[in-house]
Amino acid sequence: MNFTRGLGVLAFLGVFGGFHYLLNLDRHAPALAVVEDQKVIREMALFIQHHPEMLSENRNISEPRTEPRSNAVAQVDSPPPALIDPEVFGIALNRETIERLSNPEGVAEVQVKMSRNPQVVLSELKQAWKILDPADTERREALQELTVAFKKLQNDPDLDISLIEEIKRVNREPDRSDASLEYVGRTLQRHVSSENNEARLIEQLQALGIPRVVVESPEAGRAPASSDPVK
Repeated sequence: MNFTRGLGVLAFLGVFGGFHYLLNLDRHAPALAVVEDQKVIREMALFIQHHPEMLSENRNISEPRTEPRSNAVAQVDSPPPALIDPEVFGIALNRETIERLSNPEGVAEVQVKMSRNPQVVLSELKQAWKILDPADTERREALQELTVAFKKLQNDPDLDISLIEEIKRVNREPDRSDASLEYVGRTLQRHVSSENNEARLIEQLQALGIPRVVVESPEAGRAPASSDPVK
């Protein structure tokens, strides 16, 4: 079968090669060229009419092969790659980290890891504050928790004001939603609980228009300072 098909293709090429030769024969003889060309074209048309399989063979040779449709469908249906949470010193900035640092045991565990190389942790914390998407509040809250945990190990001017600057940034937004106000409230609470300098804390809160109120405690003399909600 393949041998017969090969002979057919060769015959087809041979015939059309002859037609091509006839078309170009005596091309410079204007008186006979038009008549000869028309004769050759008629002979080609008759040949193809009587041997349609030759045209089919030639088409099969010249047409490029295409990929099976099933492969294209499989590529479309394949799931997108999973997103990887950014990390600070190998600690992922995600909801799990926020929950982990909500209890003293989790904070102590993270602080032990941070204490192994505090300068690297400090550098990565500062870099994360610069590059994290401002709209990604979940990852930024995880960064807040890591910042508070590190501040208890080592003071740094930039980290000391990082949460206050975050509150100012959100307060500058023209249209603040209920979700953004709740975010500011949680950020403020983290800052109040991590700032050890009382005078500096009062100054920072006053700059934000938040009064610092200290109430008397009948048991201990003075209760921990508190602040009014952000308005």
